[in-house]
Amino acid sequence: MRSLVPLTEQHSLAHHLKQATLPTLEQQQHYQQQYQQALDFPAEAILVLDANVLLGYAQLPVAEQQRFYAFLEKEQARIYWSAQVQQEYQRHIKVVRQQQRHAVQHPGLTTAQQALRPALADYLEREGPLLEHYPKLLAQWRSVYANSGAWLKRLRRHAQAQTTAGREWLEALSLTPLMAQWSALPALAKTTRQALRQQLQAFTEQVAQENPKGFANAAAAYAYRHPEQVFPGLGDAGRKPMGGLGDYIIYHELLQLALQQTEPRPIIFLTNDHIKGDWMTVQQTPYWHYYHHFATQTHTLCHILPAQPWLYRHAQVDFNPLLEQAAIWRDMRQALWQSSPALDAQNLPELLATLYPNRPKAQTDWEGLLEELAEDVGVFHLGHLETLLLERYPRLVAQEQALQTVHDRLGALCLSLDLPL
Repeated sequence: MRSLVPLTEQHSLAHHLKQATLPTLEQQQHYQQQYQQALDFPAEAILVLDANVLLGYAQLPVAEQQRFYAFLEKEQARIYWSAQVQQEYQRHIKVVRQQQRHAVQHPGLTTAQQALRPALADYLEREGPLLEHYPKLLAQWRSVYANSGAWLKRLRRHAQAQTTAGREWLEALSLTPLMAQWSALPALAKTTRQALRQQLQAFTEQVAQENPKGFANAAAAYAYRHPEQVFPGLGDAGRKPMGGLGDYIIYHELLQLALQQTEPRPIIFLTNDHIKGDWMTVQQTPYWHYYHHFATQTHTLCHILPAQPWLYRHAQVDFNPLLEQAAIWRDMRQALWQSSPALDAQNLPELLATLYPNRPKAQTDWEGLLEELAEDVGVFHLGHLETLLLERYPRLVAQEQALQTVHDRLGALCLSLDLPL
């Protein structure tokens, strides 16, 4: 790589657009061919990720994060990140992580679980006169009541353990170790940033003349009437505090990266910013004047691509972030279950003995029970079964109470998983 090439006025996109040199039909066909090759991720290409892709990673389901992480780890030798992207990422990632950490929290005891002990006390009081004729049965129900307190404590500990394990997963999936290995682009000089700010301000004033009914309408009209004059940051100009300057700076950092290359290498810039129509058209197709600018300045091309379909193709990542707390927790809990040991004929009876210490050891067809759990309930892992048994314990008690109204009380009670025969 060459030493840092300072950007001049002649390098800028503003200067290029002033010249009004549009690509010829032959050049457009060449750019289209190169664009199709970029979709295939050629071996010589450089990869740069937008801040919204990196921040979106932190909100993906665990399985998608793992695939994305593996892809970035594999390709890290040719991943670069711009100083502007790094700055935007660092400014927002703390909030994103705090939101995810808060969402990864076991919801705690449900209403039914909290009501178990009062319900048992009420049952004993209501059925007391009848149970007096069955001393052994009465003693057993009192034992159930006494043990329910320990069960609630166990469930609280389980909830805390699940929350802790989930947050540890979040830390383990952090991109920080990988980012330290990426090639960082130096920040643009202060004078260059000031010049780019002035250029963007001039663009913004020009756009505002398109429609006096608000800047958003003016930007949409400008992009429709002058697609060959669109610039990165148009979608945010007049709206964000920096007025779209961040995107405009990123574009020129990519340009500086291309100028540094000893041998021209195509750049692939992945972004999820494809709605505003300034990085690419709203149909997610490229702007050829960006290609022409890069080609005339650097003899290489920068391909600005929508991240979602590209990552699905090359990393098998379904880039759909989870934003609702319930969905985030369900996904994390599923990941924790799958990371626990698979159920087998040894740990299944051990789990039951731990959860229901009063249950007698039974001679059971454990292999057959494992098959039933897998086929009928969809349970394959120890952690999943433990959670189900703990959280559904009130149902077992309620079922035993209902059975006793019809069947032999002592026999029905002995069906309970936590009572001795």
